Amino acid sequence: MQRLRRPSMAARVAVAMLTAALLAVSLAACGGGVSLGIGIGIGDDDDAPRVSLFANPGVVLPGGTFILTADARDDGFVEQVDFFEVLPDGSRRLLHNDLHRPFELVLQAPLMAGQWQYQAVAYDNWGQRGYSPVIVVTVQP
Repeated sequence: MQRLRRPSMAARVAVAMLTAALLAVSLAACGGGVSLGIGIGIGDDDDAPRVSLFANPGVVLPGGTFILTADARDDGFVEQVDFFEVLPDGSRRLLHNDLHRPFELVLQAPLMAGQWQYQAVAYDNWGQRGYSPVIVVTVQP
């Protein structure tokens, strides 16, 4: 007569994870949501991306170049970052969209001295948006 062995810890964990995953899929199929707590989530992404925008340098000569860099993070993943110039009336003009890290845009400064405003918008895998604060690049003669 052969004696039965107790399953290893790894086998028990694998069965528990598979059971939880099947339960999550069943709940998701009926409109429910669940997070498994093991880095696998099924349900809603509840946080919009967080994005910061930096200019290097922040003060530039007319016609000089500067780089806008967006640091975008999310509890899911960031799909895209759009770079905008903020116009004097508060509207925004799209300059570029970037689908890959590092999220950067190289620009040539206007030929006129003044202060120019920029903003970044990050989009996550659920279509949520996060807006950076508006930053200023100063063009000095």
